[in-house]
Amino acid sequence: MGVIKIEAGKIVGDVKIKNSLRTNPTCLGEVVNKLAKIPITEEEENFNVDLPFEIADKITHNDLGSYKCLIEDYPVYSKILEDVYSVVIQHNPRAKSILWKRIRNKYRQIKGELLKGCAIAEQMDLIKENSDKIIDIIKEYLLELLESSKNLNGDVPLEAIEESVEIIIGDAFVNCKILENPNN
Repeated sequence: MGVIKIEAGKIVGDVKIKNSLRTNPTCLGEVVNKLAKIPITEEEENFNVDLPFEIADKITHNDLGSYKCLIEDYPVYSKILEDVYSVVIQHNPRAKSILWKRIRNKYRQIKGELLKGCAIAEQMDLIKENSDKIIDIIKEYLLELLESSKNLNGDVPLEAIEESVEIIIGDAFVNCKILENPNN
């Protein structure tokens, strides 16, 4: 497992995570296999959905920059992802909760390293300053988990894999598995 580097209160450098369980299937692989094969029409992609007030508040509260648009686009994909989860949990009832827990635990690890030795009053400022980098690290973690997953179909295009991971990250953000809830 890689080491998260913190310099002057910022996450820096690349984080590399290696999974030694290279022959095991993953819940993430199951979800990505299904999600990557669902055609998303141009009409669906261009469908303008107003974000629920709470999600817009969370985007502002965490000061998202480069990932703001990804989260704003999430409502378009939420129904598609929920349909995928419904199919996957028919044969793996814990798949969604396992995936969410892995994402949440990764976020907590990153947050713990980032805030180590930080005064409570400064913690949210550090999270805001690093919110996009935190999501970058989680995205990299999920992509590397997929790389080592036995059950990711080899015919899934890389672009579809990355898009699927971004949809899953949007879902994790909206469901408060990553970054901070403004109501807490």
